[in-house]
Amino acid sequence: MNKYTKSILTYSVFLPLLVMGVPLIAILIGFGQFAQIREARIAAYNDHQERIQDIAKLEKEITPSLPEITAIRHTVSGDVQARLDKKLSAALRELDSDSIERTYRDFPREESPTGQIVGCPTQRITLRYLGRYEAMERVALKLEVDAPNLFLEDFRIERGMVSAAMGYESPHLGFNISYAAWKE
Repeated sequence: MNKYTKSILTYSVFLPLLVMGVPLIAILIGFGQFAQIREARIAAYNDHQERIQDIAKLEKEITPSLPEITAIRHTVSGDVQARLDKKLSAALRELDSDSIERTYRDFPREESPTGQIVGCPTQRITLRYLGRYEAMERVALKLEVDAPNLFLEDFRIERGMVSAAMGYESPHLGFNISYAAWKE
């Protein structure tokens, strides 16, 4: 090839193809990406419209039960310790003195492990009873019905404690119950 043919090919064929080809390829790639973005936005818009319709349906269903929801929120929020202490005392007052020998309540300021796993603020509550099974069952049932924010974490039943000073074994069972109380 001579000098003129190389320069003619370079400046007449390759350079114009390069100058026009690179922007043309960039435009084609851009159109492809715009089409993908458009499809993604249309899908997001359709999902949003479906969520709006679902929310409207749920609002129609929830509106009649709004007073119950506010009552539950009132029950769950506030000072957990004071409310549970009152409910537990009321449940224990209903029993005769022979049913439960002694009780222990512990409201540590630590967060419950269940609440840490779930990601909700909770407080651990530990209750210990020494009493009959039926009485403990009634107290636990009354407490769980009156306080819907309780979640049972641990429940252990042991034989009655031996008193070294008295030299006898208690006829009652020992109950160790741990709850997670949701704060919100």
